[in-house]
Amino acid sequence: AFIFAESLVNFGLVRFVLAAFRAYCNSRGRFFLRFTDSSYTIYLTHHLLVIAFGLLLISINISIFLKFAIVCLATWAVTLAFHHFAVRRSRWLGLLLNGKTYKPSKLPTSTIGVPLPAQGYPLRPARKRAAVAPSPTVAGSDRSTT
Repeated sequence: AFIFAESLVNFGLVRFVLAAFRAYCNSRGRFFLRFTDSSYTIYLTHHLLVIAFGLLLISINISIFLKFAIVCLATWAVTLAFHHFAVRRSRWLGLLLNGKTYKPSKLPTSTIGVPLPAQGYPLRPARKRAAVAPSPTVAGSDRSTT
């Protein structure tokens, strides 16, 4: 009975997390576009970094929870930087680690040659709205109230 109850709680928590993400994170902003664009690269490269950061922190005498937070944040930052500065700039790395190639012309730079972080990621195309036909009017009926 306990195993069944535990299974139901786990199923409910998974459903809750999925529903929360669908409700609050289902947008197409720059952050989510960058994160989804780099998700496969992060997935493929994070294993090595987690081990490396863990080995670096193993001899330091701090809380295990702080070590965990440092490993998570450092891995996330390094994998995002790797994707932005290496994978998006190389056709071979883009194909190998993300499954698609990036054209160098899609990466605008400022006047001093530094990549502009707010650009270079395509925004979603605007939705085409269906043309609304005017409603037919009946002869003699006037909708204005005077």
